[in-house]
Amino acid sequence: MDRAQLDQLFDLSGRVAVVTGGTRGIGRSIAEGFAAAGADVVVASRKADACTETQSALEAMGGRALGVPTHLGEPDDLQALVDTTVDRFGGVDIVVNNAATALAQMIEDITPEAWQKV
Repeated sequence: MDRAQLDQLFDLSGRVAVVTGGTRGIGRSIAEGFAAAGADVVVASRKADACTETQSALEAMGGRALGVPTHLGEPDDLQALVDTTVDRFGGVDIVVNNAATALAQMIEDITPEAWQKV
């Protein structure tokens, strides 16, 4: 398989990808990969400045991007993320739930409610 065939196989042109925790680390790399494959990319993070910086970096790669400050523990923020994405790009095709939370306790002490936040 040559490079052109590989690029065609992984072409995401016309697709919309949402990446939570998409402003740094693994999430940022995933967002960059989607952008390189032609997807419109929405990154969500609690930090507005990181969203703005990542959006600019993805746009500099030649793609369309949007950074949406979002606290995933807040249902209204989640709805705003979806609404903003749909308003800007017309829908959502791909979701990567990369955002995480840290539970600073022993596993046997974690309540079912705490697990729901993970």
